[in-house]
Amino acid sequence: MEANLLLVDEARTGRSLQALLERSGYRCVRVRGPLKLRAFLATEPVDLVVWRERAGQPALAQDLAAELERHPRLPVVHLYPDAPAPAHPLAGSPLRESLPAASADTALVPAIAKLLGKGQGSQSEARLDKTELAFRHVVSRLRQ
Repeated sequence: MEANLLLVDEARTGRSLQALLERSGYRCVRVRGPLKLRAFLATEPVDLVVWRERAGQPALAQDLAAELERHPRLPVVHLYPDAPAPAHPLAGSPLRESLPAASADTALVPAIAKLLGKGQGSQSEARLDKTELAFRHVVSRLRQ
């Protein structure tokens, strides 16, 4: 089943990560910042969030972590910039995975597959057609 992924990435390099996810068969929309994350989660179906944390922005990281904690049943893959992994409240949930950003090329897609297998929020087949149309509409709006 195709899944709707939301990529939260403050970096301009997020396009390469988005391309990797799309090549792997996922529908993916990229947003920047906690306000856009909140707005998107409130209005659009999302099966999993990929969050690439930026180094040197602890306040932004805390805001994003707090927003994601408002959705405890939503699977999240957190890509952190340096080892060791930061101690965010996202840790400890079976629906949350933290990886070093440097390993994204090899470890991200398997982590997503693992979490989607565990996820409580995956879309039913009956709802997928409507969801796919809505998601494509949002993608086209964001690309304009």
